[in-house]
Amino acid sequence: MRVFVFPGQGAQQRGMGKDLFDAWPTQTHAASEILGYSIKSLCTEDPARELNKTQFSQPALFVVGALSYLRRRDELGRDPDAAAGHSLGEYNALFAAGAFDFEVGVQLVKRRGELMARAQGGAMAAVLNLEADRVRALLEEHGLDSLDIANLNTPTQTVLSGPEVDITRAGPIFQEAGGRYARLNTSAAFHSRYMEAAAQEFRAYLAGFSFRPLRFPVIANVTARPYAPGDTVNMLAAQLRSPVRWGEIVAYLLNEGEVEFEDLGHGTVLTKIITENRRTFTPRSREGETRVPVEPATPATPAMPAASSGIEDPAPRGASGNGSAHDTKGHRAAVKSNGNGAHTLSPELLAEALRSSEVAESGHAQASSRRSPSAAPGQRLGSPEFRRAYGTEYAYYAGPMREGISGVAMIEKLARAGILGVFGAAGLSEQELDRSLSTLQRRLEGRSLAVDLRAGEDEQGRVRALLQHGVTIVEASGFSLVTPALAHYRVKGVHRGFDGVVRAPHQIIGRTSRLEVAERLLAPPPARVLRELVAGGQLSAQEAELASELTTVTDLCVVAEAGSATEHGSALTLLPAFLRLRAEQPAAAAVRIGLAGGIGAPESAAAAFLMGADFICTTSINQCTVEAATSGLAKDLLEKAQIHDTAYIPDSAHFEVGGRAQVLKKGVFFPARANKLYELYRSHPSLDALDAESRRLLEEKYFGKRLDDVHAELTAMSPASAQEAEGNPKARMARVFRAYLDRAHTYARSGDAAQRVQFHIPCSSAMGAFNAWVKGTPLEPWPNRHVDEIAVHLMNGAAEFLARQGRSLAAIVG
Repeated sequence: MRVFVFPGQGAQQRGMGKDLFDAWPTQTHAASEILGYSIKSLCTEDPARELNKTQFSQPALFVVGALSYLRRRDELGRDPDAAAGHSLGEYNALFAAGAFDFEVGVQLVKRRGELMARAQGGAMAAVLNLEADRVRALLEEHGLDSLDIANLNTPTQTVLSGPEVDITRAGPIFQEAGGRYARLNTSAAFHSRYMEAAAQEFRAYLAGFSFRPLRFPVIANVTARPYAPGDTVNMLAAQLRSPVRWGEIVAYLLNEGEVEFEDLGHGTVLTKIITENRRTFTPRSREGETRVPVEPATPATPAMPAASSGIEDPAPRGASGNGSAHDTKGHRAAVKSNGNGAHTLSPELLAEALRSSEVAESGHAQASSRRSPSAAPGQRLGSPEFRRAYGTEYAYYAGPMREGISGVAMIEKLARAGILGVFGAAGLSEQELDRSLSTLQRRLEGRSLAVDLRAGEDEQGRVRALLQHGVTIVEASGFSLVTPALAHYRVKGVHRGFDGVVRAPHQIIGRTSRLEVAERLLAPPPARVLRELVAGGQLSAQEAELASELTTVTDLCVVAEAGSATEHGSALTLLPAFLRLRAEQPAAAAVRIGLAGGIGAPESAAAAFLMGADFICTTSINQCTVEAATSGLAKDLLEKAQIHDTAYIPDSAHFEVGGRAQVLKKGVFFPARANKLYELYRSHPSLDALDAESRRLLEEKYFGKRLDDVHAELTAMSPASAQEAEGNPKARMARVFRAYLDRAHTYARSGDAAQRVQFHIPCSSAMGAFNAWVKGTPLEPWPNRHVDEIAVHLMNGAAEFLARQGRSLAAIVG
C-alpha cells in the first residue's frame, strides 16, 4: 500500500520549492494572487525574513506540498492508496484526495495561518524519552491540569501545550523523571483547549465552502482514523484544539500490512518519525474497525486541470458547512427566469434547497439557542455570491442607524456571528468616526466591515477617511446621481488580474427606491465624473479606463416602506420592477438585488426571497436590541410598538423639499410637533413672520429657549453653515426647525427622561410586526434581544416557513 504523507509547520526552509514553481506556473500565479505576494519569492528568497512567521509559513508549506504532490502524481500516473498529513500537512492530504481545489486550499491555509498567528499567551514544549501514559500520570500527579497534550508523535515523543508559566514549571518535573524537556519556539498554545475561540471562528469560515468526496482515504489527525463522509468541517475545526495523533496514525496504517510511505513537500522530518514508529510497532486486532480500502490503481483525476487558464471559484459561501459532497443549491438555483427578469419558483428546487430544515409547529420565534452554522436552514436562502463576497453566513445585513446607533458593539456582535452589519457613521464627527473605525478594525480582526455613506454629508471627506482606514464596503444611500465621491470610492484601486478579469477592491451596496436612480447605479460610473477625478489626481488614467467594465454598485438594496427617510414604496411593486430593470441591462447581471423595509417577521422575509431577492436588510428591529447604542427609554417604547404605531414627519436632511421620514408615534408628542413645524415653514416666509402665539408655543414647548438663541447656538457650532443661510430668512427658519428634529433624536438616543415626549425614534411597521411575532416568547422583553440572534431567528424562521408551505406552493406553481 502506497501512502503519501505531508509535513506541518516547522519544515519550512528558505529555498524550498525552487524546482517546482516554474514547472507549475498556473498554480504559482494563483497562489500569489490569493495571498497578495509572490509565493515563489517568499519560499526561494524570503527577502523580508517572513517565512518563519505562522501566517506566511503555512501557505508556503501548503503550496510546496501541493506542487510536490502534483509532480509525484504525474510521475506515477495514479493516486496513492491513502494519505495523511501532520497538522497543516493534512490540508495537502485532503487536496490530493480531491476534497477541494488548489485555490480553495490556499484560501483555507491562509485563514488558518492568520488565526493561529493571532493567538497569543501560551507556550509549547516537547517531552522526550517518556511514554505518553507516563507523561499523563506526571501531569495529574503534580496538578498540571492546565496543560494539554498537543502532539503524540512517537511512543516516547509528546508535545505539551498550555499557559507559559505552567510550561516552565513542568520542565524540572519531567527531567527528574528521566525525560528530556525542550521548549518550542511558538507564540501560543497550539492544538489545545486554548485554541477554542480560533477553532470556532475557523469553523464559521469553513462553513462557507463545500467539500467533495475523497478519492482515497485520508487519515485524520483528530481521530487517527479515515475521514468519514461529510466530516471535513468538523475535523479541520477540531484539529486546531485537538492533539495531533501522528504515532497512532502511523500505527493504524502499519496495521494494514505492507506500507510504503512517501514523504512529500519539503524535507524528510516525517520519514524520521515514521521510522521510529515502525521500530516500536506491534500489530493488533482490527476486528470491527473500518479498514483502509485498497483498490486497483486507476489514473488520477487532476485536482486542477493543467489546461485551466484561470481561477475556478470555490464553492459558494454559505454552502452546507458539514463538508458533504452534495451540490449546494442556493436561492439562484431555486428560481428560474421567466424571460423578463422576474422569477418563478421551482417547488422541486426549493424543496431540495430546504431539505435539511426542521419544520416548526409554530410561527413564533424559537427560544432555543442559535443553531450551529453548519445546520442553520436560513443559510440556504438567498444568494451564495452575496455570502461569499462579504464573508458572511447569511444573505442578510443589518442596515445603518445614524450617529452610531448601529455602532461598535452592534457591528462586532454581528461580525462574530458571521453576519454583515453597516456602521452608522452619519451625524458623527471626523474624530468620532476615526475613533470608531480604529476600534472596529482592531476588534473585528479581519472580518468584513461596512460603513454607511450618505449623499450630502461631506461625501469626499468621508470617502477619504474610509480609504485611509481601508474600509472596503459601504452602503450608499440618498444618491440621485453618481457623484465624484461615489465613483472615487468604487474605482480606486481597480486593476486587471493575471487572468484578465477586472477586480475592484471596494464594494458598494446601493440603497434606493427609485428606478431612475437604480438605472444609474447599475451602469458604470459616468465618464465625465471619471475624467474629473483623473484631472484632480484622485484616480489614475488606467483606473478610469478599467472602470468602464464595472457597475457603480455591486449590490442594490430596494427600499420599500422603511423607518427614517422613506418614499412609501411597496415591496410587491418595487422588487419585481428592479429585477426586470437588471434583466434589461446585461452588464448588470452580476449585481445582486435585495429588499429592505417592512421585514420584521419570518413570513415577510420568506416573501422577499420568493419574489427573487438575493438578500434582505433589516434596520428598525435592530434598534430595539441590547447592542443598539440608544437609550433604554427609547427601547422601552419600541418594545411596545404595534404595526400602526408609526407616523410620517419631515425628513431633516430633505426638509425644504418635503422629504418624509417614518418614526414612532406611540407614547410621544414628537411627530405632531414635527409636522406642526413644517406647516409653519410652508406658511411663513421667516421666523420673524411667526405670530406671537406660535412663537410662544415653539419657544416654551418645543425648544425651551428663544428662537434667536437657538440660531445663535447653531451659528457658533457651524459658522460656515450659518453664512450660507445669511440673507435668506427662509433658509434660516429651515435651519432652526431642522435643529429641533435633530435634537429630538439626541434626546431619544441619550435617554433624557425630561424630554421623553419629544423623542425622535426612526421606526417602521416592521417593529410592530416583530413585536407581534415574539409576543409570549423569551424575546418579548428587549433585554433578551440580541441583534445576531434576531437575524438568525428571522432567517431560519423564513426557511422553516417556506418548508411548511412547500406542498401548497407546489400546487399553486404547478
